[in-house]
Amino acid sequence: MNRKNILITGGTSGLGLELAKLFTKRGDNVKVTGRNGKSALSGESFIYTDFADLSGVRDAANALITNGFSPDVIINNAGTLGPASFTTTKDGFEYTWQVNFISHLLLNDLLLKASGGGGEKLLVFVTSPVFKLVKPVYRLPEESEYSTFRAYAESKYFLLLTGDYLAAKYSDKKLNILKFSPGVFGSGIFRMRRPFLRAVYLVAEPFMPGPGRPARRLLHLIDNNLYDSSKVFMARGRKSVAAPEMNEESEDFLFSLEKAVNIVR
Repeated sequence: MNRKNILITGGTSGLGLELAKLFTKRGDNVKVTGRNGKSALSGESFIYTDFADLSGVRDAANALITNGFSPDVIINNAGTLGPASFTTTKDGFEYTWQVNFISHLLLNDLLLKASGGGGEKLLVFVTSPVFKLVKPVYRLPEESEYSTFRAYAESKYFLLLTGDYLAAKYSDKKLNILKFSPGVFGSGIFRMRRPFLRAVYLVAEPFMPGPGRPARRLLHLIDNNLYDSSKVFMARGRKSVAAPEMNEESEDFLFSLEKAVNIVR
C-alpha cells in the first residue's frame, strides 16, 4: 500500500545494487542508472546513463518523465575515484566532478522541475568521509593543480551542498534532504586507477566489509524519517557529523554551475 518510486544512481553495483535489492524485495518500484545493464535487477529497472555525458543524463531524465516515473526518493549514489591525470569530459568539465557531482545536480533539477506539487520527496546524497578534509575553493579543478584525491573529496563536498541548493530553489515543493557517508567498504571505485593501485585494492578488498551494512543503515534512516540537512549520518551506530553549510559564496557557485550545465548541450 505504501509502494514508492525509488531512483538510484549507480545502482548496478556496490552500495547502489544492495539498496536496489532491499527496496525491490519489499515491493517498491525501483529504477537504477548505470552503464552495465547486466548487473541490474531486471531490464525494466535499468536506465543506461553515463554521468560523464550530460546529454545522456538529460536523455535518462526525459525517459523517466516520459514514462510517468516521478521518484519519491532519489538516491544520488553514483561515484568514481577519477583518472590519475587531469581529464575532461566532452562537456568540458573535470571528469570526477562531473560524474560525482555536476551530473547529479542536473538530473535532480530536471526531475524536480517536471514533478508536480504533490507529496513529499526525499533526496539522498551519498558522500565520503573525505569531504571533511575539504577547504572549499569555489572554482572548477584546474590542470595545473590537479590531484585525484582532491578532485574526489571536493566533488563529494559539493554534492552535499547540492541538496541545500535544490531545497532552496524548489522551496514550493516538499523536499526532505538526507546526507549519508557509508564509510569504507569493498566496491569498484578504483576501476579507473593505475594497474598497480587496482591490483593492491583487489588484494585488500576481501578483507573489507561489504556494502550490505551501509545499505541497511541507509534504509533504516529513510524508513524512520531521520532527516536533518545539517548533519551527515554515518554507516556505523547513530553517529553523525556536521554537514557543510550553505553560504552566499557556495550558493553563487552552484548557481553558476547550473547555468553552465544548462548552456552545455
